[in-house]
Formats: sequence, C-alpha cells, structure tokens
Amino acid sequence: MAVLADKIAGEDVLVARWRERDFPMTIVRPSLTYDTHLPIAIGGWGCATLIDRLRSGRPIIVHGDGTSLWTVTHAEDFAKAFLGLLGHPAAIGEAFHITSDEVLTWDRIYQSIADAAGAEPHIVHIPPTSSTGSTRRSGPASSATRPTACSSTTRR
Repeated sequence: MAVLADKIAGEDVLVARWRERDFPMTIVRPSLTYDTHLPIAIGGWGCATLIDRLRSGRPIIVHGDGTSLWTVTHAEDFAKAFLGLLGHPAAIGEAFHITSDEVLTWDRIYQSIADAAGAEPHIVHIPPTSSTGSTRRSGPASSATRPTACSSTTRR
C-alpha cells in the first residue's frame, strides 16, 4: 500500500502547485494496461507468461474469492484517450481515469484469457489478509508495463 500512498501524495503536490501557482498539470489514472503482456492479479512480469501458465495447467493465483471488480485497457486504447488530453486546455487542473467501459471480475478476466488461449484456468484463490476482509483497492497498484526479455504473441 506504500506505492498507493506515494501516488496520492504525488497527486496532492501537483494539485497544490496548480492551486497556489497556476502550475499546469493534469493527472491521468490508467486502469491495468496491457499490450504484449496480459494482466496478472498477483505475480510478476517474468518470462513465464500468463498464456504459458494457462496452457501448461499451472495455477493462476487470484486474490480473494475472484469476485472483485476490475477494468483492463489495451495500450492502444489508452494511448488514444491520453492523446486526447495532451494540450487540451480543459484538461488542466483535472484528473482523469482512463479505463475500458467493461467491468469484470478477476475470475472472468482469467476465464476469458483462457478461453482465447484454448486452455482451462486452474484458479487458486488466496484469502484476504486484512482485518477488513476486503480485497478491493482503489486502483491498480501498477499499471505501467515493464519491459522484459520475454515476448507474447497474444493480444486483445
């Protein structure tokens, strides 16, 4: 949660500078954005791609009971929305969430990817560890894709 707190603190600094000094800023909050790598709720961006895991029958770890809601957005769709904000005077001093309009559970996200890959997902649910029992977050912990030496031919 430290990453989320840091993001909020960063936004607070930008908003304060805009209000106090007319510093031109726009906050963009993307959903989980994918391109050559597909979304992983828990795990890393290493060489074992999600498709590899699905096709080999390895477990797919999903937080909670798999019913928390999420949006995923393809990088090209994000780019179109982002470009629409660049240089737009009405975007100054505003915050935007760039997401798809389809809201899915994590179980449904993985089932859809498995269907497209011709595989059956072996989903393993990890119970929440917080005292509230909630597995929901206010947004993705990280939506930036990270370059790796791996590649995937699966898109959208």
